Amino acid sequence: HPESLEEEVGNGWHDVERNFTARRRWTDALLMLRHVFQEWVAPIGDDGNTEAFSYRQLVVIEAWVGLLASNLPGAFGIREELRNLRSELLSRLRAAQTKEGSRLCASEWKELAAPVLQKIAEVGQRDFAVASACGSDTCRLWSLFHTLAAEGLHREELIAAGGAGSSSLEESYSPSAMLQAIRGFVDQYFKCLYCRRHFLEQFDAASYDLDHARKDRKEAVLYLWRLHNAVSVRVAAEHS
Repeated sequence: HPESLEEEVGNGWHDVERNFTARRRWTDALLMLRHVFQEWVAPIGDDGNTEAFSYRQLVVIEAWVGLLASNLPGAFGIREELRNLRSELLSRLRAAQTKEGSRLCASEWKELAAPVLQKIAEVGQRDFAVASACGSDTCRLWSLFHTLAAEGLHREELIAAGGAGSSSLEESYSPSAMLQAIRGFVDQYFKCLYCRRHFLEQFDAASYDLDHARKDRKEAVLYLWRLHNAVSVRVAAEHS
């Protein structure tokens, strides 16, 4: 986790990207977050209804938004908006479990997500108006995943060093909950079908020491890098 937004962060990235700053990586994460909310989160018709989210999809959205609200760095400045959105989603989940039932329509999702998107635009223009370090949505998605994992570890290390209260860590997702939320998101909303299948195969096979990563925040950070690196090697081999 960088001490400064202008600090170079090269660990795990290709050599030509080793001097990219945290601000550029976080810019990519923010860009991906906007794209996800605008384009990726939509009903997929897994229950025959393409106008509203299924209950399963709604569960996944709530967990994903909860992860974002808990594990995004404070510098992103959108925690309050994400918490409000999660509260709305929890209300919909509770309503869906009643006798009357309830559905979240695609148009309603756009209305609920609008404050988050507005805040992302404001923060992006003010604090992250730098060039993207990525050339693809997949790269930006990995930047977002790494940011979420690193923030949880950063808070744990701050507490160990006496620099933050325990509430800071309690607010962040556990490694297991974080990884499960990421898996659910990829399963339901990742638009690259080939990438999705490969990710789920590796995750469900517990490759790259997933079991250990579920129990330890540092191992969760390393796990995502191992999985990311495996994807990079596969893609390079396929295009060689």
